[in-house]
Amino acid sequence: MGVNNKNAQAVFTPHHQELLANLASFAAIAIENARVHEEALERTRELQTLVEASQAINAAISLDRTLPNICDQLVRVLNVGRAEIYEWQVETNQLRAQARCFQTIWQPGQGVVVDLKSRPTLQFALVENQAAVMDVAAPDLTADELAVLNHVGATVVQIIPIQGGSQPLGALQAYYVHRPEQLPEAETLQRVKHLALEVLVTLSNANSGRAIFRSVEDLNRLLGSDWCELGLLTSDKQALSLHVMVGRGAWLTAPQPSLDLAVFPDILETLRSQTLINKQADSKIMTPGMRGLLENGHGRNLLGLPLVQRGQVQGLVLLIDVRRSRVFGQRDVDMARTMIAQAATALENARLVHDLEQSLRELRDTQDRLVQTARLSAMGELAAAVAHQINNPLTTIMVDSEMMLLDEPSASRNYRSLQAINRAGKRAAGVARRLLAIARPNNPDSPPQLIDVVDTIEGVLSLVKSHIERDRIQIITELPPTRLPSVWAVPGQLDDIWLNLVMNAHDALMGHEAAKIFIRAAYAAETETIAVEVEDNGPGIPEALLNEVFKPFFTTKPVGEGTGLGLHICRQTTERVGGSITATSIPGKGTTFFVRLPVKKGAE
Repeated sequence: MGVNNKNAQAVFTPHHQELLANLASFAAIAIENARVHEEALERTRELQTLVEASQAINAAISLDRTLPNICDQLVRVLNVGRAEIYEWQVETNQLRAQARCFQTIWQPGQGVVVDLKSRPTLQFALVENQAAVMDVAAPDLTADELAVLNHVGATVVQIIPIQGGSQPLGALQAYYVHRPEQLPEAETLQRVKHLALEVLVTLSNANSGRAIFRSVEDLNRLLGSDWCELGLLTSDKQALSLHVMVGRGAWLTAPQPSLDLAVFPDILETLRSQTLINKQADSKIMTPGMRGLLENGHGRNLLGLPLVQRGQVQGLVLLIDVRRSRVFGQRDVDMARTMIAQAATALENARLVHDLEQSLRELRDTQDRLVQTARLSAMGELAAAVAHQINNPLTTIMVDSEMMLLDEPSASRNYRSLQAINRAGKRAAGVARRLLAIARPNNPDSPPQLIDVVDTIEGVLSLVKSHIERDRIQIITELPPTRLPSVWAVPGQLDDIWLNLVMNAHDALMGHEAAKIFIRAAYAAETETIAVEVEDNGPGIPEALLNEVFKPFFTTKPVGEGTGLGLHICRQTTERVGGSITATSIPGKGTTFFVRLPVKKGAE
């Protein structure tokens, strides 16, 4: 503390010095008291913040709400623009995203720049001033656009152009983790455009962050989206510069955004050693993995902490600041650790509840399937009984018509009618015989026999072809005219395969124009197998579900219309005879199932 005498040239006396020293001592005490008081208030505020965050984290017991709640509170308490929770998949050496929260405003020149040439759907929306949609299942989606959707873990993106007068200013992109049942209507889109334009105008105000976040959250609610990105066109109109990203996403099942730890070995070491990551983008000491992680999150600094439950590392929590270049201080780290410890407990409780609910759902589904299986079994028995009862009058019709043909002159009119009756009776008897063969329960202990594959295909088609063609679905067969080598199988087993595959194709093609089912069979001498293909030109199967279709009880059909066991039975049957079944599909173009059956060497 010092004083300056501006009115006189006299030197301060020792008395003055003593007064000043006493005053400095009093001031030091006052300053220290104020500092202690401020620290006490700060700690009180921190404790209050932690209590509020803990209450918010534990407010829900469902996993799909608990995960985003944790990310929300981490963003709020640590004052960062992005928080992410990853689950460590040890067997695949991957980190799979479970939840993310975005609350980011980029200053001009700092945001992510999107080249319109790589996003034709975005470019179309801006040029034509029309809302457009990027759908992961759309056949016309470019490879770049599909990569973007897979990277962020969205199935659909709604793109809404924003105009000022007649000039395009930018675009709002609304992301959906799960495909919405219905996209917003025109009236809603118009309200969204007005609100988004207000946000773009508000961006020029440096102190409007909270208001912008609230407005973009309103946009999310209007659109029913998980998160939104709002950007301005660059001056050359060739790119979109993102300025705002607000919202959250949660992924409980695949497909989830993921990080391959083979690309980020330093993160793998962090997980194994249970240490933390605290890095700046402009740091001179930066491994390629850490730099890639920062670039992946568009951040300027990064704090990563292992998510530990009962001493075991379950995943990783990432906190990314996209605006400021700073190293997280010890107090920030302590706050984050405290919250993550609370989050670990909340997650464990939520997972227990989630697993219990899943078990209850599976129990109910199993009960429903058992009822459905009992119904199908009863229908099979009924069909067998009806076929058996029909056989008796059919036998009479065929025998009597043949006897009458013996006595009837071949040139008479009645002869041709009797021939038609006899042929119809034989055909009906063949149908009844096939129905009895299919309805007869398969005994797994029955000895295998030499089976003609083409004969089983034709037998199944004789039963279902007329039913399928009534629904304007054309069946095209490419079966060899000569007999193929036989395969070892229990009678009736192969019929199940063709019946399931053909009826699945029929169900997929219902309501489609120019619907066709192709059935091909051929002998592959190089592998000594019979190759059968069942192809349809229907809507196809999404790639994410292609590996699920053979699992028991998996079905995409409405409740009550499918058991989810057909393809599982097909796989079991083919594997039982030493064969295999695989599937390929192109969404929008169709699906093909390939069955390979080993032949009995020497069989003709």
